[in-house]
Amino acid sequence: MAERDFTVKVLSYSSDVSRATISALRSGHVKRLNRETSELIADALGVRLNMIWPNKLDE
Repeated sequence: MAERDFTVKVLSYSSDVSRATISALRSGHVKRLNRETSELIADALGVRLNMIWPNKLDE
């Protein structure tokens, strides 16, 4: 997020994922994400899904 100058608020708005979820991700409190949430975040950041969570996705 920092590399692309995104705040939690902006990423939440851009991805339609709650601020609470994004904050939990940033702080390491989320161990696994569902694919839909992961794809929403990756799309908002403009990156491929496997670039940000290569081994942490539920199938």
